Amino acid sequence: MTKIGYRAHQSRPTAVKSKTGINAAARAGTLQTEKKFSVGTNTRAAHSTEGQKLTKIDRENEVAPPPKVDMAVGKAISAARAAKTPPMKQSELAQKINEKPSVINGIA
Repeated sequence: MTKIGYRAHQSRPTAVKSKTGINAAARAGTLQTEKKFSVGTNTRAAHSTEGQKLTKIDRENEVAPPPKVDMAVGKAISAARAAKTPPMKQSELAQKINEKPSVINGIA
């Protein structure tokens, strides 16, 4: 840091940003530079891999979709619904087995 101005005798240094000021300090031999690390990043996230580990665990534990049901099962359910008197609707069947109507629609 280079001290410039009428308060140069005080201990508080100021940063020189202009090229002329930097060149003058370099000629005088009072130029000091500091390298800043991890500028512009979240330092906690830049040095931690915990988020990556948690993402990997989440991907490993994904819920797999249920296995596909054979078409014969759907046709058997439809035939059994139609054989009842009066015929049972898909929504009624879903209500009786405590399932969503969309699930029954996907099977039958």
